[in-house]
Amino acid sequence: MVFALNYKGGTFDLNDLIDYFDCNPIKILEYSDDFEYLHNIGILDKKNSRHRVKLAGANDQFFIHEKITEAIGHNKPLPKIDTKKINGIIDLLEQLYKLGDQRDDDKISIFELFREIEKLITDNTHFMLIIKVKQFNLSTEDTVSS
Repeated sequence: MVFALNYKGGTFDLNDLIDYFDCNPIKILEYSDDFEYLHNIGILDKKNSRHRVKLAGANDQFFIHEKITEAIGHNKPLPKIDTKKINGIIDLLEQLYKLGDQRDDDKISIFELFREIEKLITDNTHFMLIIKVKQFNLSTEDTVSS
């Protein structure tokens, strides 16, 4: 279904699925973890919508990875997608900085900022800096300056 909605070359969001299935938005939100999983393994790519809504996930525009679309179109097996790897602590710090810039420019919400930072930290707990900082057991509230 996602392939069919995305095949025209554009992106789709949760509103497109709600309209297509003519269902309650809460029903689609039950699948948000599935969309996040497909994004994490590289099948779906995600970008933020230009239409800013202050609801979690409402600004996510999804599109199918080009290699997946090509494989489906040619009736080939699902290719392995290389997910973006962070090669060192400098790359990680750069990604964190870029997220901060996106928040400063109002390109992402605070919720999205926290979600992405949490994901980056969780995915990179092997770096010594992250190990040391995690030893402080700081909550999100402790790390936010007012």
